Amino acid sequence: MNFDGIWTPVVTPFAADNTVSLDTLGKVIDTLIDRGVHGLIIGGM
Repeated sequence: MNFDGIWTPVVTPFAADNTVSLDTLGKVIDTLIDRGVHGLIIGGM
């Protein structure tokens, strides 16, 4: 597996009722991809 380039953790956006805001999460991921990151790190600590 090649980890060259920019890899960034993805933040988990929550709604007011403490559920994951899937619409916002999609926007975050789209923005990161549009900005040219090479990979996304999901579930990191």
